[in-house]
Amino acid sequence: MSEPKKTMEELVTPADGTSAGTPDTGTSQNTAKDTKKKPIRGNKRKKKLKKILIWVLIILAVIAFIGHKMGFFGQNAGAQNAETYDTYSVGRRDIQNVLTGTGTLAPADSYTVTALASGEITEDYFEEGDVVTKDQLLMKIDSENLVSSLERAQNSYDNAKKSLSDLYKDRDDLTVRSDYSGILQVMDLEVGDEVMKGAVIGSIIDRDTMLIDIPFMQADTFGMAKGNTAVLTVSDTLEQITGTIDKISPSYKVNENGVKTVDVTIAVKNPGVITENTSATAKIGDYSCTESAKFYYNVNKQITSDGSGKVKTVVKDEGDYVNKGDTVLILESETLDDSIDKAERSLKEAANSLKDAGDAFDNYEITAPISGTVVEKNYKQGEKIGSSGNGNTIAVIYDLSSLKFDMNIDELDIDSLALGQEVNITSDAKPGKSYVGKITNISIQGTTSNGTTYYPITVTLDDYGSDEDGGKLRPGMNIDAEIILEKVENVLAVPVDAVGRGNKVKVIKNPEAYASSDTGMKQGEKDTTAMPDMSEAPDMPENGEMTLPAGFTPSENGSYSTVPKTAEYTEVTVETGISDDDYIEITSGLEEGDVVIVESSDRTARDWQQQMMNGMGGNMGEGPGDGGPSGGGPGGPGM
Repeated sequence: MSEPKKTMEELVTPADGTSAGTPDTGTSQNTAKDTKKKPIRGNKRKKKLKKILIWVLIILAVIAFIGHKMGFFGQNAGAQNAETYDTYSVGRRDIQNVLTGTGTLAPADSYTVTALASGEITEDYFEEGDVVTKDQLLMKIDSENLVSSLERAQNSYDNAKKSLSDLYKDRDDLTVRSDYSGILQVMDLEVGDEVMKGAVIGSIIDRDTMLIDIPFMQADTFGMAKGNTAVLTVSDTLEQITGTIDKISPSYKVNENGVKTVDVTIAVKNPGVITENTSATAKIGDYSCTESAKFYYNVNKQITSDGSGKVKTVVKDEGDYVNKGDTVLILESETLDDSIDKAERSLKEAANSLKDAGDAFDNYEITAPISGTVVEKNYKQGEKIGSSGNGNTIAVIYDLSSLKFDMNIDELDIDSLALGQEVNITSDAKPGKSYVGKITNISIQGTTSNGTTYYPITVTLDDYGSDEDGGKLRPGMNIDAEIILEKVENVLAVPVDAVGRGNKVKVIKNPEAYASSDTGMKQGEKDTTAMPDMSEAPDMPENGEMTLPAGFTPSENGSYSTVPKTAEYTEVTVETGISDDDYIEITSGLEEGDVVIVESSDRTARDWQQQMMNGMGGNMGEGPGDGGPSGGGPGGPGM
């Protein structure tokens, strides 16, 4: 037997007879609390689900984008791609080829000043941050104990030098020279003969000029002068010879008759018959001599040796004419040669000892090896440097007249660079600032890695900012560098993929007819085929609709579009210029505004996003529970 149907009131009335609409006091309070909390909990849960759904849809969109790139879309997408051409409206742009790299800044030069001596610092002339010049005195270390050592080394050097100088003089004396001009007489020496110091080698006689000392009355000599002409009469032959006064004696003599006389020396050219036994009288002007006298040779001198040794070479033989200063004989002495060798070694040792002493003394005076700024100072006056001395860092100096860094350049690009070429530089440490450096060195020695050779270059920045504008770069900062190899501005350009083999380009014949085609982007819309930036999730608008990525700015030229594959085109041959990764310069063959086919260009961002929207069933904002009242559902209020 079937039970009678219950009314709605019976269905909602509890078994204990309590009305569902009139609960007891405690139950009423609990119900009131629940009634306030439930809508809030439902809202939070749905908002959380909504955010999760957004992220799920974003991930699905990324997967769909990749699937579109790989050609894994369904039949619809494939059909659409098969039915359209991607095109580009020829426009103007700047194109440049650049090399990029990174580096770490370093000073133009740097030097670590170390102490090579130990002791107390007695004088200190610099502080950290000071600008110093090369060879500037920085510090002095107590060097009192070195003074006596330096003096002894100096004395030893001076003595060794004098001893060697004396031996060199003795060696020079082994060369026998004549102090006079004339005929060499009375020399009887051969190679190998022993010659002692002071021995007579021979004599020099000048027979061409004969001298005679003839007395004249003292009173008569007052009217005579050197160079006056004299006439001499040879006693034996009465031959008269003309001569000149060579000198007049300053003193007088008294002859046997009590007359004061003065000797007058007369020089005559020997006609060949005058000897030292020939006598003559003389008359000078109106004055006659008081008596005759005998001729003698102008030169009659002995040659002696100033050194001792064996005859090595006979340069002049007896009877040869010798000029003053000519070498007559050369001696040799093994003993003297040995002494010289020993003295030269002694002098060299003394010089080294003196240098060492001087260097040691110099080590106690610390100077700046380069000009620059002191960036580190580790000692000051009164402190002691360790006993070992070596390796104690006194200071570090940076030459900050410029900064530099190194870059490695591929072997394919190295010949494109030149000394003095400009390099554009930026640094994350100085946002918004840019700098210009120049290539100052290109190494000819490369290093090979994975089959590619790289050559280091050095870039120098003479102007690297200032503290006033906060843009001053510092050593150790990391930088990004860009070297422009080629650059053109405001030139006609098309995507690289639009130019085929043989520089052929496909040009749409009547692009205006497809300006409103529904198969793709409208003419003038910009293509952004790159993957949208998903680093930050977009906020969901209140209406639940997701906006398209930025970048679809309409422009007359320099833009992407699509046309149906039924569109007619013609192939033209173009001339090209430089290119970058995306675009190539057109120097002839196309005009601005021409629409060309880009063979391998991908679908635009709007295409894949629209396909995703269609595939997901419409509005992303219409998720479960969206738009309904809080707490709504079967059995809820309002039923």
